[in-house]
Amino acid sequence: GQMTESSNVGLEDKLTGPLPDFRRALLLQARLAAEQGDFQAALENVRTAKGIARLWANADGAVFGQGTSGFPDDGSRNLVLENILPSIPRENLDLAAWQDAMRSEPRPSSDFTNLLKAEWNTMTRHVIIPALLDPSNSELPRDAEYLVDAYTEHMGNRVKDYSDPEFESSADFRWISFDQSTVSRRGMDVIGSFTTNLRLNWNRSQLRAGLTDAVLDILQGKPVPSDPVYGLPYQWDPETRLLSLSRKQERDRYGIRPIKLPKL
Repeated sequence: GQMTESSNVGLEDKLTGPLPDFRRALLLQARLAAEQGDFQAALENVRTAKGIARLWANADGAVFGQGTSGFPDDGSRNLVLENILPSIPRENLDLAAWQDAMRSEPRPSSDFTNLLKAEWNTMTRHVIIPALLDPSNSELPRDAEYLVDAYTEHMGNRVKDYSDPEFESSADFRWISFDQSTVSRRGMDVIGSFTTNLRLNWNRSQLRAGLTDAVLDILQGKPVPSDPVYGLPYQWDPETRLLSLSRKQERDRYGIRPIKLPKL
């Protein structure tokens, strides 16, 4: 996990599948180390958990949810902010080192289009086509062949959309929905969950990563930064110690709740 040049390209699923469990175990180990006063071990366990998360997100053929899982997720971040950092004496607390261990840099647009391609490839090969060829399924959609073509066209068009710099820079980060009127009801039962607004999920992962980084900035007395999606300053209330996205519409849209910063 600490070998930043390492890669899991080419590894079988059975070898990369347990990575999320390893990450969780490392975070629990970090909490235990902090409770025992071994603050350096706690930091190194969190740093290693971040590396494990990177390997998981960049696995061969990672589907969209896996590729945007990121680090830290809400649970990991809350564990560090609520349980680990407050337990470290101020004279032993290196916030810059903790920020480095937890930081997840905003990802380039090319990662988004690559994840779209991986999502199409994995879902078509391992989910949609096997479901349509299942001889035991007595309710196969009548438009099975067209269904694959329609899903392929939809994902291909979204890749083209976000390969266009003008479209990519659009303030509303629009996502053109799959036209459900062109396929049968049974067809939508097969592919419906794969046609959701993936741009929304992408933005959410970017905003959450930026929010965590902003927490560490504020704890170090740095200026309140801007989010990596809309470029708007985060909203910080020193009285309540709550940090959130600046606009309620984004908070509601992405379901990202304010974070309460600990007093250290």
